[in-house]
Amino acid sequence: MFSGYCQQLDTHLPEATVHEVLLFSANLCQPQLVPLAEKEAYIDKCLQMCGLEEYADTIVGSLGVECRKCTTIAVELAAKPKLLLFLDEPMSSLDSQSAWAIVHVLRELADCGQAILCT
Repeated sequence: MFSGYCQQLDTHLPEATVHEVLLFSANLCQPQLVPLAEKEAYIDKCLQMCGLEEYADTIVGSLGVECRKCTTIAVELAAKPKLLLFLDEPMSSLDSQSAWAIVHVLRELADCGQAILCT
């Protein structure tokens, strides 16, 4: 997978936990040859990069808007895009504090070498 795409709308299974939606993405998008333990370790890294460690076992439907946006970003990161993470209006429906938190997450990802493009 060369690029990840974060939609403007956060579409996740509301009954699943944050960890479960990331694992689903990793299993669906990463090659089957990648061992499950390696996928799990990368999911933990994605949770950390997006500031979601404390929400790993939280049901997605109960998350606030900011955490759902971070979950959307983490889901695409769990797919391990090689080239680019594209975000479609990641600040829509966020207040200024939440938008700043998302920008901070994106800055951290860019500092780790992830190429990011936002509209």
